[in-house]
Amino acid sequence: MRKIFASLSVLSCTLVTSLSNTHEQQPLGQELIDWKTDEPIIRTLTNAYNLHGGGTVVSWRPNGRIIQAYGRECIFGPQFLFDVDDNFAFDIDENVTLEILIDTSLSSSFSISWDHAINPTSRSVNLNYTESENLQWVKLDLKRSRFANRLYGGTDFSIAASNATIFPQDSDKDHELLICDIELRRQNHNPAKVVPSELILSITDENGLPTTARAGLYMPDGKMPLVSESALEISRYAERVRQLPLRKSLGYWPSSGRFVFYIDEIYRAAIPPGEYILLLAKGPEYRLLKKQISLKSGSSTALKVSLKRWINMPERGWFSADSHVHIGRQNQSVNSRVSRFLRAEDIHLTNLLEMTNIGNTHYHQYAFGPRGQYLDGNYALAAGQESPRTSHLGHTIGLNATSLHLTRQNYYLYDQVAQAVRQDGGTWGYAHAAIGAFNLNRGLALDVPAGIVDFIEILQLNTMNPTYLYDFLNMGFKIRPSAGSDFPYMHVPGAERIYTQVSKQFSVQNWFDAWQNGRSFVSNGPVIEFQINGESRANEVSLTSGQKVRIIAKASINPDLDKMTRLELISHGKVIAKSQLDEGAESISLAYDFYPNKSQWLAIRGQGKAMGKVHTAPFFVYVDGNMNFSDASILTQLAGKYIRQLDEIRNSMPDLNTEWEHFDVGDVMVSRWTENKKDIDRRIANAKKHYRKLIDSQQ
Repeated sequence: MRKIFASLSVLSCTLVTSLSNTHEQQPLGQELIDWKTDEPIIRTLTNAYNLHGGGTVVSWRPNGRIIQAYGRECIFGPQFLFDVDDNFAFDIDENVTLEILIDTSLSSSFSISWDHAINPTSRSVNLNYTESENLQWVKLDLKRSRFANRLYGGTDFSIAASNATIFPQDSDKDHELLICDIELRRQNHNPAKVVPSELILSITDENGLPTTARAGLYMPDGKMPLVSESALEISRYAERVRQLPLRKSLGYWPSSGRFVFYIDEIYRAAIPPGEYILLLAKGPEYRLLKKQISLKSGSSTALKVSLKRWINMPERGWFSADSHVHIGRQNQSVNSRVSRFLRAEDIHLTNLLEMTNIGNTHYHQYAFGPRGQYLDGNYALAAGQESPRTSHLGHTIGLNATSLHLTRQNYYLYDQVAQAVRQDGGTWGYAHAAIGAFNLNRGLALDVPAGIVDFIEILQLNTMNPTYLYDFLNMGFKIRPSAGSDFPYMHVPGAERIYTQVSKQFSVQNWFDAWQNGRSFVSNGPVIEFQINGESRANEVSLTSGQKVRIIAKASINPDLDKMTRLELISHGKVIAKSQLDEGAESISLAYDFYPNKSQWLAIRGQGKAMGKVHTAPFFVYVDGNMNFSDASILTQLAGKYIRQLDEIRNSMPDLNTEWEHFDVGDVMVSRWTENKKDIDRRIANAKKHYRKLIDSQQ
């Protein structure tokens, strides 16, 4: 029993995430500020983001700071995170009373997030302003507070201005708070003593071999005991943690508890006795395992479980990739640890993106190209870049190049980086099209006519938006869809992924060759296969006018995740055939014959009942040797749309209040735009010429 109690005693230390003081390693813009209360706030941090605390906070103003106000030392800024003294409260489960002394003349409301017993939780609090009393105490209850140091930087709760959100309702007000004091009161200082139970859990795959997996261990109400040091360590921003919260948008997790951890073959922990539900997952190709276990006080339980496959896509020649993950690697020594985490989500190729802005670089990769790759069987890590990226022209991704390509002096001239990446054997495209973020419509308008955009990220955050992909395909540009989780900002790795049909032995280069030249689809769970005139690999078909084209497709999804409800065949962005799930069937099939008299692009997309989304890369039918697959009926309309986007660029200026890393770029953003503007105007003129040629072709 001494070992069990010793394991419990170190949890307070191991769950506090590490906080780097090096600003270059702080993609969150996290800073420690010297503000404490008499009791029990011992540490205050200020962040630019808080994406996992129950709400979605993005601070569009400079980080918080200490100021003198009302004869007090107060904190002023968009968001603050607070660390409660562990001697006052650690790993509790109580309704804690919080009182905040706040200036109601500056803010109409605020949001508060806290480390909840079940999952990160937030609520909005309205303030009542009176002229006679600007500074007021606001009292509220934080239900089922855990205070186990599970928020960013090992903190326990956070307070943010109401308009510090990803899409603020008002750009001018409610972006900052003035807080002058905080008090906390507990309801129960004497929790009952328990004699813990020891759990030894080992996991094997379908072949009986030890494997990694995502795990949840929950009491009936969803509460999870604190994880032990044997849980896999995960790099999140500039921290290392042993558990993660799942976003609610990642819906297929059959528990009200949303904290998860990762097991590397064997997990040992001392936990309170009781009834538990064990959940294990390993990506969409494996069945979810759900098992009830009973742990008795003072006992030791050894449990062996085996994961079963729903489908084996590599056996069919399909290998998955996440094109958008941010985990820094300072040297090769971290590869094994990082790879085990990503293998737990069954991602065969994970692209780890070094991320830049005009002033700084984050998530450093020790090498690019083959030197930066790590291969363990059919699982690989590869270095890539999310760069350039601005909220003015969009965020871009470069993959499979042999070095980081960066022109900070000409940062707004995206084409220079795109050309360098592509000449270096890589591929380049735009991120976040799924959520339409960061004015990527402007960047696309400028860069697609230059022939340098290879892919567009249409699936992310459980959202699929192919609008931009369809627009440019309809104008005759050959672009493919991409998908990525954007871990740690959005989802866990692999939540959205690309499947590519690889005919050769799996390797990083073979995967990229196949993605560029063969069949692929993006998915957050469903899989899809199709034939064109009996051919299951070709992406292009040439025929004569009136010759029959027969398309057969089938889509399905792991029944533990969702059920497919719709399958559609798309031509020029319009549905030309669709099929729905037959009663009792596990998959949707579609068969369609047509006799094209003009060249066109086609694609297949599917939808699940709850969250499943899938979309193939376009495939092309060329009729009578005509390689022009554009849609002549809407060319003029589309070209005019993007000419207007170019005019918007020409008349615009960067706005610091829209930049995610304002803490990095504030000193150089506007001056760099001014320096690059002449070349940008030249590029606008060239892009307009291309769009006008498309319009003229229809006259």
